[in-house]
Amino acid sequence: MAAQSFPDPVFEGLLDKLVKAIETAQSPESTLNQGARQALFQATSEFKDGLAKAKQLANTLPGGELLIEEQEEVIAMLAKLRDTKREQLAYFSKQSLTTSLKQVEASIKLEIDSTASSPQE
Repeated sequence: MAAQSFPDPVFEGLLDKLVKAIETAQSPESTLNQGARQALFQATSEFKDGLAKAKQLANTLPGGELLIEEQEEVIAMLAKLRDTKREQLAYFSKQSLTTSLKQVEASIKLEIDSTASSPQE
């Protein structure tokens, strides 16, 4: 699955929409006639819609909750945890083998001792 590219035009368009809304609001005739009011409403609505779309896109970006530094910290922590688990596994595998060998040796010694002490016919 290919990663989606970051939708730059949506975010870049926000600045243009904001500028248009501010210019329309600051024009001298913005409150004088119905056409200017309608233009102001249209400009602010476009900015509001663009902002909502940008927010939706930002919220759906994969892995966007962590900063790069935070992601690197998590990766380092997971690598350390992995290494620790590997060391524990190696330790336990040695212990199992050693314990199993000791049990086999004890069993062989017990067999030898019981054979030696058994009366022969």
